Amino acid sequence: YRGRTEDNKFNTRLRQNPNWNSNGLKDLQDDWNKELTFKREASDGLTSFATPQVAAVVARLVEATGDLPFYVEHAEQAEVIKAVLLAGASKPWGWRQAGGRPLHDRYGAGVAHLDNSLKILQGGPATRTEPAASEDARPAGPFGWWFGTLPPGGHATLRIAAEAGAGPLSVVAVWHRRVDGETVLTPEAGTQRAEWRITEGLADFDLLARVQTAGSRDDGRPATAMLGLSRSRVDNVEHVFVPRLPGEPGEPSVVWLDLIRPRGGGRGTGQTDAWDVALAWRIGGWDPDDGPAGTP
Repeated sequence: YRGRTEDNKFNTRLRQNPNWNSNGLKDLQDDWNKELTFKREASDGLTSFATPQVAAVVARLVEATGDLPFYVEHAEQAEVIKAVLLAGASKPWGWRQAGGRPLHDRYGAGVAHLDNSLKILQGGPATRTEPAASEDARPAGPFGWWFGTLPPGGHATLRIAAEAGAGPLSVVAVWHRRVDGETVLTPEAGTQRAEWRITEGLADFDLLARVQTAGSRDDGRPATAMLGLSRSRVDNVEHVFVPRLPGEPGEPSVVWLDLIRPRGGGRGTGQTDAWDVALAWRIGGWDPDDGPAGTP
């Protein structure tokens, strides 16, 4: 996660607390909270300030998996938590994607936003729909996530119920580098030498977001138009961000999310082995008025 801690401003005017007593520590803390203000952003020189804040958000998300109304398998997966964190991030002024990279070089996915991420976590998980039957599957809600395993050449599609004019649409796919090790014994001077060998791999995924349009294709499936495509070859994150869905505001709409694992992509074992991947999204939530989603 990359964020910014720019323009941190502390107003920590310490003074004698008239309420100092046996409960003085609590009283002082209450007073401190009123006096302490800061802008929750991070800069190149102050990323250590952002780290504990983001770690606290992650801790709360993991804790929240136990508050779900029923046990949800994979909710605590690291890939799921990271996808939920990044998809929930709000976009500050100046955030943009450039150079074929899914995240901003300085701002990363944006500013961690606990409320957005909690809504995503509580909205999932969605059920994967195969492309052949996807038009008949019940659509997922505007906040949610999905976790699964895809082989090389695999393809997962999800259908999301939405409204035209709603936004932003923030979708993130996350998968991890895999490192495996084993001890290999090799003959050496009449004995055997133990050597630790590491095998690493990283898969490759593409993320496509589409919106349903009027009419149908020649094969009878709904016609769609592309909203965004994330196809980085150097990251283990893909991210599509759309400030507003097209169409007449308030009209029913459907968003399709396609997670594609191209054959031959990745490196090492990531070219041959099945790979775990998480997908998280939101349509709506909070974003600053002067950010990308605040501009009509």
